[in-house]
Amino acid sequence: KPAMTKCYIEGSQETGRDLTLKCVSQEGSPLLSYNWRKITGTEELPATSLLNKDTGELSLKNVSEEYSGTYSCVAANRIGTDDCFVVLNVTPRKEDVPPPKSRTSTARSYIGSNRSSLGSMSPSNMEGYAKTPYNQVPSEDFERSPGQNPNFPPSK
Repeated sequence: KPAMTKCYIEGSQETGRDLTLKCVSQEGSPLLSYNWRKITGTEELPATSLLNKDTGELSLKNVSEEYSGTYSCVAANRIGTDDCFVVLNVTPRKEDVPPPKSRTSTARSYIGSNRSSLGSMSPSNMEGYAKTPYNQVPSEDFERSPGQNPNFPPSK
């Protein structure tokens, strides 16, 4: 009977992309047929899916987040069956949502540049500076320079 059946996903798991679920039995006599099914949610394969029972490939076109779930592949020959499963997790395309990494680094350098300009400003400049709503500047920066605090306008 089939043995060591492996399931894997080829392609990008992002909405709007095409991907292929692949199923391969590494052992077992020939005359294998493969059958994919979804075992979570609606338990039905997506309408656009295309199953090739001979190669064990399940092609999914223009995937959407509803396609996410656990898929199971059963390899069968005359003697018996073997199965495996794979979890598909379709995510929105990265272009729409910038990865968080770049966001934090820009925030960091932004605060850093304010920090350096704070130190070099003279007290008279500081007054106008404090009036502008710079929410991004951490308050601890002001506390570090007690000498300049008297120059801040009242916080009303």
